[in-house]
Amino acid sequence: CSNKANLINEDSGDNCNAWEESTDMTKDLPSCQLPEFKYSTAEELDGLVISAGLDNYGGGGYILNIKGPNKGIRANLVKLQGQKWIDNQTRAVILEFASYNVNINLFVVATIAAEWLPGGGIRSYARLD
Repeated sequence: CSNKANLINEDSGDNCNAWEESTDMTKDLPSCQLPEFKYSTAEELDGLVISAGLDNYGGGGYILNIKGPNKGIRANLVKLQGQKWIDNQTRAVILEFASYNVNINLFVVATIAAEWLPGGGIRSYARLD
């Protein structure tokens, strides 16, 4: 059983495949160059703190850009699943996107989160602006 996390002990280091620690000896290996295991700061992402109901998240994190054909997206997700991108240390997975409806001239920004509860289970959160 894990404790509730907070912004102070948020992971912010770069890692290798399957969250192996990147060291001076391994940092140049291909398995340590995967962008999904590199930390991006809130400043780099123009991110803000996200309050998803259970916890607050600092606006930075480990990013997977979901774009391109469905087949490519699916292949990337399967690859990350094999590399245990989401594991027992994952606090939340947050999906953010914007959409525009040209017929009614309306933008919507969606934030959808799945938060892992300390005792097990997942809590969902959604916000539309």
